Amino acid sequence: MLRHPVARSYSIYLEVLKHYQNDSGTGQVNRSFEEFLFPERFPERAPRAKVFARFDAHLPDDPGLFLDGSDYALQAGEYLRHFPRDQVRFILFEEYVKDTVEHLASVLEFLGLDPYEAEIATAHEARNTSSDHFSRTAQQQQVADFKRRFVPAWVNDALPESWRARLRQALLSVNRATGVKAVLPPAMTVETRAELTAHFASRYEDIEQLTGLDLTPWREIDMRAG
Repeated sequence: MLRHPVARSYSIYLEVLKHYQNDSGTGQVNRSFEEFLFPERFPERAPRAKVFARFDAHLPDDPGLFLDGSDYALQAGEYLRHFPRDQVRFILFEEYVKDTVEHLASVLEFLGLDPYEAEIATAHEARNTSSDHFSRTAQQQQVADFKRRFVPAWVNDALPESWRARLRQALLSVNRATGVKAVLPPAMTVETRAELTAHFASRYEDIEQLTGLDLTPWREIDMRAG
């Protein structure tokens, strides 16, 4: 599945941040997208330990982490070096999300499976929304800060787990009611978007030839972005 390469690259940035926050138990955002992409421009950027989860130790602190997977001409070319063209199915993410059932059915049929299973598989909506994560993390961080300030550790440890769970839920409810603001990652700058768009758009024709896809939706996205 191929997603607009600029959107995909930024999405990987968000995943790295979410992993770090889950691992560290904080809502900190210690690097911008640009600080990951252009290390030479930001010599004082936060160190690796402040941006990568410990379980992501295998990931390189390198711009290629965000960009290489979005080079679909390279990726598709590698697949087609090892598999016959009729054994590879390419799908455009932007078209898939418009009609998930239809596209999933076509994939099942391609695999020799029952295409009618697509409706069953998509009956329950699945979401992977980054804004939900950052909002939830902000709420959890405020609960942790409150407990640290007002609930002595010995009191917390002495409470039965069921009481602690109720306390957490009560504090989360208060946070939601008072509108705790999430610490959102900085948006990609206009200049970065333009630079990445120019970089990736130069490969669109190669991608179309390799995959048989029509990348008009990507070109329309690029035009809207200016």
